[in-house]
Amino acid sequence: MFYKARLSSKLNYQEKMKTETSFVGQEINLDNLKAYLDKKYPNLQKARVADISELLKELHKCGYSTLDKLDNDINRTKKAFEKYEEKHPPSNAKSYVPIGIVRGSLAIINKEFREMKYSGSESTYRNYEKYITM
Repeated sequence: MFYKARLSSKLNYQEKMKTETSFVGQEINLDNLKAYLDKKYPNLQKARVADISELLKELHKCGYSTLDKLDNDINRTKKAFEKYEEKHPPSNAKSYVPIGIVRGSLAIINKEFREMKYSGSESTYRNYEKYITM
């Protein structure tokens, strides 16, 4: 019973996200975060559910409760992350995976996330704050 309900919820989110242009007010959960990442980065490698679950915990710890807040910060750091990626390319791939982009972007814009996830490397990410847009 639970499995069918979760599968139905997951499919509903995936379909909704294909046509959704606004994430306003949507509380972040595993299903809509996966759908969001798939929509935001359609040409990149799909994230594993276990990795998305870990990211979800990190987001909640740092106060990200809705997709629109997350999307806003990712959009504001697009240029900053591109600059970061030029200097710090991924070691085993052509580009970062979606979760890596989200984590890197949030490390640039969100001091709490940066300190929680990358303690000791804060200055690396702080150097890219000047590229954050409004």
